[in-house]
Amino acid sequence: ATRRGLRNRLSRFWKAPVVGSEDVLNDKPWPWHAIESQLRQLADLAFLLRAYEYAAATYRLGAQDYQAANNARWYAGTQEMIALALVMAPSDDNDPLKYFARAIEQYAKLPGARARLLTSRCTLVAGMYQEAAGRHMSCSHTFFKAHFGEEDGRAAMMLEQSALSQLYLQPPSTRRFAFRMVLAGLRYFAAGFNQLGILAYRQVVSAYARKHWYAIEQHLHDILGNQALAAGDCAQAAKHFQSLLQDCAYRPAATQAHHLSKFMGATVALGQQKGLLGNAVPLEGLSLPDISAHDVSVVFDGPAHAGNEEARLTAEAEWERMEGCISPSPTLGKPGNRATMTTRDTVTSGPSLRQPNEEFNLTSVGEPLLVRIRVRNPTALWLRLTSLRLECAFEPLDVTQAPMRLEQVQPK
Repeated sequence: ATRRGLRNRLSRFWKAPVVGSEDVLNDKPWPWHAIESQLRQLADLAFLLRAYEYAAATYRLGAQDYQAANNARWYAGTQEMIALALVMAPSDDNDPLKYFARAIEQYAKLPGARARLLTSRCTLVAGMYQEAAGRHMSCSHTFFKAHFGEEDGRAAMMLEQSALSQLYLQPPSTRRFAFRMVLAGLRYFAAGFNQLGILAYRQVVSAYARKHWYAIEQHLHDILGNQALAAGDCAQAAKHFQSLLQDCAYRPAATQAHHLSKFMGATVALGQQKGLLGNAVPLEGLSLPDISAHDVSVVFDGPAHAGNEEARLTAEAEWERMEGCISPSPTLGKPGNRATMTTRDTVTSGPSLRQPNEEFNLTSVGEPLLVRIRVRNPTALWLRLTSLRLECAFEPLDVTQAPMRLEQVQPK
């Protein structure tokens, strides 16, 4: 009652702190022996001694004076400390988040970079409390809302925390996580933290892969490829630029040419790093040109082909007798019979695909085979295909039967 009396009010009015005094220079609107300062010191001491309930009550008592004096900084500080006291000594009646919100609101009214740091500190503490309490949606919203007023570095950190909180939801919000992580990467790059930006982007590449969100995929691979090339990692750069060439038919020809130029530059640099002749680097998964492995046919002469002079001198009846032992078809041994192997007959993965009574075509050693494949250029650019390499694997089932499996048709 004494500190609220007319006497104290008049004393504070007539005995205002002198400009240039130690209290004013230290941002203390009241001298150390004033009731307002002693209340704050008493509350801080109770908090250090872990008397959290008494500390919260004392902070509330002092907050009334700070609010009446329109001192936003001291009032915000007491609200933040009340929230921390309630975190340390939980109460069913009071939610610490309410006091955190008041503190953030009051800190935001203050001018200067120091006040911005106080706002950031209070936001981080409030977010970590919500994360520990399992309130992941609220935590994500707090960080996302707070990043708008922050500089690039702290904004990126808050966006990253907001994105990670989305993964703890049930079910996880993967798309929102990816979107906010991309925003965090952009702010990291703007702040000059390139390695953190690359790390943020790499976390979301798999989330956007094969989802037909072409614009964001293009942005991610373009940025990651440029950063990897600048860091001297030509292998990673070539991988990202190669991804830009996948499913690129919808892009303009100029964009396709730009991405192809970046890819070729990265592969040449990679070949120089490895010391390869002609700087040619074999890359797996390249879809240029598009070679369909599901539409393959093989044409050959059939059993009438003679691989050497001794085979040509052997009577046809002898060939029919030998071929009849390994083939159930009576027509395969006829002279001049031209056979065509289809994809179903030739592209197999092993003995498990052989069905009962299924016929297989026969070829002779040294017999020329004509392999028909479909090659398509998915881009709007002119591509020159210099050579192809056909790789086959010979997997005999037993002594008399040896089907050939078409492994792959790979551009060289």
